Amino acid sequence: MKTYISIIVLAFSPILSAASLFYTAVNLGNPNTDLSDTITLTDINNSGTVTGYSLHGANSSTKGIVWNNGSVTILNNLGGIFTNTSTRAYSVNNSGQVVGSYTSPSLPGVNRSFVLQNNIGADLLTTGIGPSNGSIAYSINDSGVVVGGGSVNLGGNFYLENGITISLPHLSNDTRAQANDINNNNITVGKSYGSGTISAVMWQNGTISSLGLTGSYSESFAINDDGQIIGMSSNGGFLWKDGVTAYFPDYDMRDINNLGQIIAGNRIYDNGTFKDIEIVSDLDPTGGVFYPRVINDQGQIAGIGSNGNVFLLTPTTIPEPSQIMILLIFSIVFITRRKK
Repeated sequence: MKTYISIIVLAFSPILSAASLFYTAVNLGNPNTDLSDTITLTDINNSGTVTGYSLHGANSSTKGIVWNNGSVTILNNLGGIFTNTSTRAYSVNNSGQVVGSYTSPSLPGVNRSFVLQNNIGADLLTTGIGPSNGSIAYSINDSGVVVGGGSVNLGGNFYLENGITISLPHLSNDTRAQANDINNNNITVGKSYGSGTISAVMWQNGTISSLGLTGSYSESFAINDDGQIIGMSSNGGFLWKDGVTAYFPDYDMRDINNLGQIIAGNRIYDNGTFKDIEIVSDLDPTGGVFYPRVINDQGQIAGIGSNGNVFLLTPTTIPEPSQIMILLIFSIVFITRRKK
């Protein structure tokens, strides 16, 4: 009987770990047919819609991709509006609006911003049409406000609201700035640069503020609705809130949700603790290693397995330690009675 109990304890030993979060996994597949192609994931909304793009290894062309409810959409022509385009999908809001960039044969080498809604694409018209008028839409919030990078005539960035485009200011000693993300309070984060130093910044009501990070490089990647900002710096990954910065030298900070959970390298930073990602499955479907990339407010994570497939992970509940002890006691009593 002692041997049987020890087997039960060993079987539940992963569950007893407080430094893990548990998930079920759905294989979203890999739309690439060329092994030299690589996938980058960029965003996930609260319905589990995932955006990204595929980079073709042979000629560096890209195709935007949207994974939604079991289907995969390749943005070859943006709903028939733009043909023969190279596209990248960067962000999706909770209404399913997707923004990103495309290049057209009529303007080779010039990026243009687009919005895709109900499979119909449109140029955001953040700049005029011309060889020096480019832009890349990096983020869209639930109100449909879009921010991104822009050409020189936009100071390197743009902020688009209700059809009106403005250029966000850079720091006084710089020459350009880039907007990377916007939350539902219309607070934007990104970087200011041009003086030899790249600085993490935020904009609120059109006013720029430096996050005050040390070192020659810092950049804000994402902000949640609570005002928590994550990014990278000369000192490693960082988490900033209300003027207080925590540095994490060993981690790349990739994304943050409204629960404050952060994609940090291959782990999750949750409630002040770095936690491992554990997939509940008889066999590991990822090929051995899972690389998390984006996280939504439901705690769902989209990432890429070492086998090249894209996976959607959904949090799952596990027995509490007290429930496990009840199960162990029940098992002991049951076995004892059988022996009698």
